[in-house]
Amino acid sequence: MSSWARCGIVAAVAMACAMGTSAAKADGGELWVGGAGGPTYDGLLNTFNLSGVTAIAAGSNFTMVLQNGVIYTWGDNMVGQLGRGTGLVPYDGTAARPLDNPPSGTVTAIAAGGTTSFAIMNGGSLYAWGSNGYGQLGTGFSDYNPHDTPTPVQDLSSGVTAVAVGWTYCMAIKDGGVWSWGTNANGDRYTPTPMSTLSSGITAIAAGASHGVALDNAGEVWIWGSNADGSGAINTPELVTGLGTVIAIAAGGDATLAVTTNGDVWGWGENFGTSPIDLTLNVYHDLTNVVDVAIGWDNSYGGSRYTFYALTGTGDLYEWTSDVGSVPTLQGDPGDVFAKIVANGTHALAIKNWAVDTPEPGSLGLLTIGVVGLLMRRRSRA
Repeated sequence: MSSWARCGIVAAVAMACAMGTSAAKADGGELWVGGAGGPTYDGLLNTFNLSGVTAIAAGSNFTMVLQNGVIYTWGDNMVGQLGRGTGLVPYDGTAARPLDNPPSGTVTAIAAGGTTSFAIMNGGSLYAWGSNGYGQLGTGFSDYNPHDTPTPVQDLSSGVTAVAVGWTYCMAIKDGGVWSWGTNANGDRYTPTPMSTLSSGITAIAAGASHGVALDNAGEVWIWGSNADGSGAINTPELVTGLGTVIAIAAGGDATLAVTTNGDVWGWGENFGTSPIDLTLNVYHDLTNVVDVAIGWDNSYGGSRYTFYALTGTGDLYEWTSDVGSVPTLQGDPGDVFAKIVANGTHALAIKNWAVDTPEPGSLGLLTIGVVGLLMRRRSRA
């Protein structure tokens, strides 16, 4: 049994790192959830048929799922990030529910970060709701009121293909170029602004706490924003050298991961297990055939602690931390095949095919993960 499963079994008494999220059930497994002081319940919280799920997103303390074009949310709702009234539902972990007033049209992608939520519509328009304390909604101003109704993001009414959300700032790919807004090391931008250095050919973006990462169609990585070594901000995107051709990127806190075409994982930034600040490139040679990565982080330790995730082309999921001596460790049970991993702060999610104890092979299960491991226990079948 993996460390994730063990964590799930002892979650009722020992879970302390995963912040208030919610849970879903797929036939063959149970999902568990904890808060800063431990789980808020003891038992199954919600049933959710995951057939038709095409995307998942993890906010700081809440979850988004896109199923058959409909967004479902659960978890923390203090600023309306669940898309329903905050006065009646400051925290909704009892059920996965659709938005009260979803944007008109077909949703094609979702994103979340901090306490702000996003939806990309068919045609490439972008909508946002939740926190706007730093201008994350892209409406031209900032305020500290809850926003539970999706609002169009200014100047991004078409051509948007991806969104990345840091704690206080946001980025989008529009027509192959990067637009940014919110607050980061470069100052305040309450309206999306195109980045001239990254005006075309961008295929993926990732957002850390206060830095941005972009991947272009030549497999090159660009980085900007706050520099973890205290040397000041990188105001203009700079090319990262020495990686080779990159196919996937991830950012979280002040750390960054990149996956190359040969399946190697490279990492740099804060807390890579060798020193508090390590800006040299670290390659994990014991990981091969990696196709996707994610970063979770927690700053409640008197310093940041990171959890890194790597997904292989065969569906294996690995996890390791920024603790000295930590190495990538295979997660799940024998036969588990994972399809997606996302992370934000102390909250991470994974989709996997249930390969064990499943009456319908290929049905999906949604797993909720904290920085200490998987919050799940598997039920035996009669």
